[in-house]
Amino acid sequence: MEALGKKVKLIEVPNPWKGIEIKPIPEDYEILDRYVIREGLAEVMIATPPGQTVEPTYFAIEVQLSPEEALALEKLKDILSKELEPPKPGEEEDAKRILLETADKVLRKYEKALGRFDEESKNRLFYYLERDMTGFGPLNIMMEDYRIEDISCDGVNVPVYVWHRDYESIPTNVVFTDRDVLDDFIIQLAHKSEKHISSAFPILDAMIYGKHRLAATFREEISPRGSTFTIRKFREKPFSITELIENNLLSPEMAAYF
Repeated sequence: MEALGKKVKLIEVPNPWKGIEIKPIPEDYEILDRYVIREGLAEVMIATPPGQTVEPTYFAIEVQLSPEEALALEKLKDILSKELEPPKPGEEEDAKRILLETADKVLRKYEKALGRFDEESKNRLFYYLERDMTGFGPLNIMMEDYRIEDISCDGVNVPVYVWHRDYESIPTNVVFTDRDVLDDFIIQLAHKSEKHISSAFPILDAMIYGKHRLAATFREEISPRGSTFTIRKFREKPFSITELIENNLLSPEMAAYF
C-alpha cells in the first residue's frame, strides 16, 4: 500500500469521532487535480469515475500510521486530554504550540510505555494530535486548503460539500453517518466561537478563529435531516482584479477604471 508517495506498513488511523466515514479514493478513479496541503502529511485529490461525466469528488488524503504509531497516538491523546485545558477562542496558536511541546515531553518521559519514535514518526503523531485536539478533525484539510471557500453539511449520510475555486460546488469523501456525532461536532464548532447551541437555541451564526463564519442549526428543530452547518472561510488574500474578471464578477471595461 502506498501513502503520499511512500510505501510503508499502514493501518487506518482511529477516528475519535465514531460515526464519521472518510472514504478512500477508488483505484480506478481518474485524478483531475492533486496538490499538497502539508508536505508528507496531507494532500488533496480531485477525481471522477472513469469515463463518466459527473461532478468530481474532493478527496482529503492523510498519511496513515503504523500500528505502533496509532497505539501511541491514542495513549498520547488520553494523557494530554487530562493534562491540558481545551483552548479558548483567540488562543489557538498558543494552544497548538503548548500541545506539541507537551507531547514531545510526554514522549520522552514515557518512552518505555509509548515507544521510541524518530522525527518522521513524531511529525505524523503531532499532525494528528493537532488535527484532533486543536483543529477541525476530519475537516482539517478543507480548512487549511486555500482553494476552499465554503464547507457545508446538510445532515447525516450525505457527503460534506465544499465550494472549490476551480471546481465550484463538489462533494467530498467525508460523510457524517451518526446524528449524535454530528450534533457533538457542531457543539465543538460552537465552542470554538465561544457560543452556545442547543435544542433551546437551535440556530447559531458566529465567527470562529481565523475570522471564519459559522452558520449552524441543531437537531430536528430546524431541519428534518438533523443538524447542519456551513463554514464560510475568511479569504486572507483579497481577490485581485484579474480574479474578479476571470470569475465574471467584474467586466474588463469596469476594471479599466481601477
